[in-house]
Amino acid sequence: MATWSLPLSYLRERTIRRLEEEGSPPELANSLTIRDALSTLTVGLFRRGCAENGENNSIVSKEIVPDNESDNSGHGGPKDGYAFQVRHDLQPPSVVGTVPFYTPRTPGNVVLRLYFENEPVVTLATGPVVRVEIADAAGLESTLRFVLSNFKAKAGTVNFTSLHNFAMLLEQFRPDGDEGGSAGSRAHGGGGRGRGRERGRMGRDEYDGAGRAAFGCLAESRRVVDCAYEEYTKKKAKLAKEENEINELLLDLDASCEETNESEEETKKREKHADDLNSVKRDIASNEKKWREMQNTFYSVLKAANQNPASNRILRREVMSQVKLEIELYCPFCECFAPSPFSTNGTWGISNFPRSITVQHFEQVRESKANMQQEMLGFVPRLCSVSSVLHGTHHSAPKDPKTVLDQVSTSMIQLYDTKYRVTSDVARMREHCRKDLEAVVGGCPDVFPPGTRVVVFGSCANGFGSPSSDLDMCLQLPPNTTLADDKDVNGSSAMAKLAEKLKAVGLEDVDTARLTARIPVLMFNYPIVTSNGEKILLDCDLSMQNPLACLNTSLLLSYASISPQTRVLVSIIKRWAKLRDINSPQYHTLSSYGYIVMLLHFLTHHAASIDGKVVPYYEGDARRGGRYLTNQPLLPNLQRMQQQWPQSPRGTAYSEMPEKPRNQYCLMPHPTESTFVVNAYFYRVSDQAQKENLKQRFAPIQTGFDPSVAVLLAEFFHYYAYDFDFKKNVVSLNSSFSAGGLTEKEAKAESDCWSLYRQILAIEDPFETFYDVAHVLKPGTFQRVKREFVMAYSKLIDAMTGGHDASWWDKDGIDAMSGNDIVDWLCEPVPDDDDGE
Repeated sequence: MATWSLPLSYLRERTIRRLEEEGSPPELANSLTIRDALSTLTVGLFRRGCAENGENNSIVSKEIVPDNESDNSGHGGPKDGYAFQVRHDLQPPSVVGTVPFYTPRTPGNVVLRLYFENEPVVTLATGPVVRVEIADAAGLESTLRFVLSNFKAKAGTVNFTSLHNFAMLLEQFRPDGDEGGSAGSRAHGGGGRGRGRERGRMGRDEYDGAGRAAFGCLAESRRVVDCAYEEYTKKKAKLAKEENEINELLLDLDASCEETNESEEETKKREKHADDLNSVKRDIASNEKKWREMQNTFYSVLKAANQNPASNRILRREVMSQVKLEIELYCPFCECFAPSPFSTNGTWGISNFPRSITVQHFEQVRESKANMQQEMLGFVPRLCSVSSVLHGTHHSAPKDPKTVLDQVSTSMIQLYDTKYRVTSDVARMREHCRKDLEAVVGGCPDVFPPGTRVVVFGSCANGFGSPSSDLDMCLQLPPNTTLADDKDVNGSSAMAKLAEKLKAVGLEDVDTARLTARIPVLMFNYPIVTSNGEKILLDCDLSMQNPLACLNTSLLLSYASISPQTRVLVSIIKRWAKLRDINSPQYHTLSSYGYIVMLLHFLTHHAASIDGKVVPYYEGDARRGGRYLTNQPLLPNLQRMQQQWPQSPRGTAYSEMPEKPRNQYCLMPHPTESTFVVNAYFYRVSDQAQKENLKQRFAPIQTGFDPSVAVLLAEFFHYYAYDFDFKKNVVSLNSSFSAGGLTEKEAKAESDCWSLYRQILAIEDPFETFYDVAHVLKPGTFQRVKREFVMAYSKLIDAMTGGHDASWWDKDGIDAMSGNDIVDWLCEPVPDDDDGE
């Protein structure tokens, strides 16, 4: 039962506004009733994250007061609408009502939304998230048969919806009080002997119907993929023919123009052919994308079946073996299945798998996938974990893997010390520049109020910069003051006047091109003469008040202060990203800030175990009673850490808050988004004693098992190459296992309208939580970024094992590489002619 309420004052204001928009006199509102004001008010049930309201997008929607022309019974409700009452005893006085709903048949997260059907863009209220789960045999069979009926109703079509529903069902199904059952409790499996046989018979009896329906859904899923492949190949051949025909026309046109000058008519033909060719190329790209999406969706079905231990209750052992074999063919980095070695034509052959599957079949499949990866990626990804290499036996390796990583760690630290550590001389030079600018600002009392400061933010102040970093600064007005010109809302006029002052005092290349930005920015060079008479130009940016940038800088500086290892890791990751050409937002790859947030997310969600492994800090589903694997993570989450924990006795288990504090001390208005309030809370490391306390609590464990910076780097690459679910989760520093686990994309789509269809990396800004730091990424560039993570990890694994069976690298002497050589290989620049695709 959904209960809703709306203030009477809001209903009156909306009614008057609607009358004015329709051209009716406002006085007409006095003659309207509450039922008139509630016309088209709707409660709808939606999948969490659904992008739009409205009847066509909801699972079911119910109008409170249907108009005279509609029949609400079509929505499952009474013709006269649903009961409501006016409550003058509430503050403010409101209209309150209830609407009944049934639980949806398919699993997943759903929400109720209140909106007007004639204004669906505005969501008036949302209810709590309801998670629909199937936990018994009867419910499972009913839902599977419902999905199967949808498959058959759309037979012969590319049915993405049913594939998604089937995958979701397989992923979330957990029998009550069971973690997957034994082999004897399969719906269609053998039972064993004695009591095991009896339990197997009971399991078969209970899940037999669900098993038949699941097998039918799996068979229909393969038919959907077969249909999609047939459609893909036909369209591919048609478009290839069109492309060839247009190219021939262009060649004929070129040949005719060699003899005579091109006429105006021929120029128009050329332009038309060029437009047609571009259109065909777009269609080719769209066709390829659709086919990759279909393969990816089918893989999600196979993955859900394989990873859910409860699948053995409803799918036979031989069926699960085929599922595992199919999974081996798929490469998430190529986004496609490799050609099946069992197919007669060597292309798509899901339906031609052998009935009796052996180890040799798995070897054939892996070989086919490796050949495809070598052709498409240029290398074969390494799947083994760092811990398995470090703690396993590699007789073929000429060096001990731990020794190799120790050498890499030493090289990383040396590189940081020589190239990226900011010296005291550089710090003094930057402070001298800041003071000079503050003096210039102080000399403009007719523009800026007395006491206006110049504050450094960004990489020069957050602990993750280098001597070559640009100096980012902003003006900070004293509290409760404004600019002299109160009409200068964003400060662009004041900054323009300051630009003239900067030119007058000798600053060079003063650029005012970005004064029209949301936050006005001045760019200039600050000249410095060194002790040997050499002139150096310091690149500087000066913006108007930028409190969020300063807040972010303070947060990152706290992390850098707690863990010196983090500074080394950030410097190497930034170097790697820049040289591998995946560090340019203007070209749709990530900013350095994005990589820093990714690293901090990794460190706050992982821990070091006593046997020297880097493991997830938390295991299992937070909704089903997961567990913490260690006493504390590698790095504290400063936005979630319990405020009292740093003062607790040593050895006390680390703990986090389910919710961040929300009070007048940590809430601040957003400087440019009037409707957004920023929660600025994080645990501030305000003095040296606090910093030293946290440094000691999170210092590497002095037992010989502490992870080195090279181990952490390898695990960082592995996490984002293989472990992190980009389609489901968001990289966030606000996520906490005490608050339900990782932040899900569905939740961001519901709260901040993030797209669910961009199934690529998403990074939540720590304070502007509505902002996706990775929004610059496109599907193609995301795949390139992910490929680089896989390549970097694979290089480190091959360096640890001496390059055994690594002929695809086109790299000699891997087994003889020093730590410096390995770091250079990792950060090897992308050749100019390599498009990275």
